[in-house]
Amino acid sequence: MSTNESNEPVTSASTPTESDSTDPAKIEADIARHREDLGITVNELTDRLDVKKRAKRQVNDLKGQGLNRVQDLKMRAQQPQNIELAVLAAQMLALVAGVAAVAGAIWWWRR
Repeated sequence: MSTNESNEPVTSASTPTESDSTDPAKIEADIARHREDLGITVNELTDRLDVKKRAKRQVNDLKGQGLNRVQDLKMRAQQPQNIELAVLAAQMLALVAGVAAVAGAIWWWRR
């Protein structure tokens, strides 16, 4: 058992200064800052938990990547020595169409 040298009860909470706890402007600013922080946090959580939005974003990203790749291969295929690339571009286009069809079917099924 520990004893306090001044024989006064030991309190763990420090007493706030009057300027910190009673200044209405500081309190209002603190409340506004906390509201803004909570709003940002709620928006981030909502965005992370929205499965449909995440799936749509991923599908759009994949479409964009596939279309960019197809356009690149299409430009290369226009050169006469790159016939194999033309075939590869057609395969990539078919793949992108298949991914879009599967994503559309999943979206339609989950509606």
